Amino acid sequence: MTIKINLETIGESSIYQRNGREVYFDPIREIFILKNPEEIIRQKMVQYLQTELGVPKSMIKVEVPLSYFKEKARGRVDILVSGSTDNNELAALILIECKAPGVPLTDDVFEQAAKYDEVIMADCIMITNGIEFRAYGWDESIKWYKQLSEVPSYNSFVTKQKLKFVSDDFPAWKRPAFESYSDSA
Repeated sequence: MTIKINLETIGESSIYQRNGREVYFDPIREIFILKNPEEIIRQKMVQYLQTELGVPKSMIKVEVPLSYFKEKARGRVDILVSGSTDNNELAALILIECKAPGVPLTDDVFEQAAKYDEVIMADCIMITNGIEFRAYGWDESIKWYKQLSEVPSYNSFVTKQKLKFVSDDFPAWKRPAFESYSDSA
């Protein structure tokens, strides 16, 4: 199930020229970043997090190396959203994997995000290519991720409100009768 968010309504970041190439000024990393299809999605997701989910800028990190969390771990988390615990320690809330618009959100994309989350241990992982958007929450009862029916606000994550999972009430598959099979096609 794809959650409906429209990144097209979010304006593109200001574009600058640097050494003859188009770049963005990334407000989170505070550096110039080469404009490419994946970076467009990443920048729009950062804006979405702030404007639609209420995530404070100080709680967003971009392109975070996994080696910060585990020695010799490889890879980078596109976007990591943190929050304060009751003990005023930072905890990972949302891990987001961004892909370019032409990259389909296959099981491989989910598995990449899930692999990163084995190190990060966030409450939620999200994957997007700017066209499709999927969110998964950790379900402690089954020790795995379940798809979310909506994207919770930042406040919902911070206050540990219960995540709303897609219903598991699918109609049971019923085997068709052998007599209904026909070679007449």
